[in-house]
Amino acid sequence: GITFSHASTHQGNSLVLYHPRNSREVIPGSIQQILSVGEEVKFEIQRQAPLEVGMRDPFVRYRPLFPAHTYSSKMSNIVDTVPLHDILSHYARFNFYGGRCVVLDL
Repeated sequence: GITFSHASTHQGNSLVLYHPRNSREVIPGSIQQILSVGEEVKFEIQRQAPLEVGMRDPFVRYRPLFPAHTYSSKMSNIVDTVPLHDILSHYARFNFYGGRCVVLDL
């Protein structure tokens, strides 16, 4: 099975790729809260911040064979409330130089 945790419990199990409300865009983020709303489970997910303007994604030339993406190593201030069915998978994150991190779908 798949285990979801909020970031304060287990950072790795909080990292998920998801669709924000009314969008098919895939966003990486970290679960901050797990909510029980009636019989439905929802997640409050803080977005991974995008790569800053002028910073280069060194993995772009390897896609789609190696589907890694570079983001800022910081988290955005945007928090989405997401139902379980809009969570796609966990992702791995590795921070590297220049305030960047690499994100890879698991």
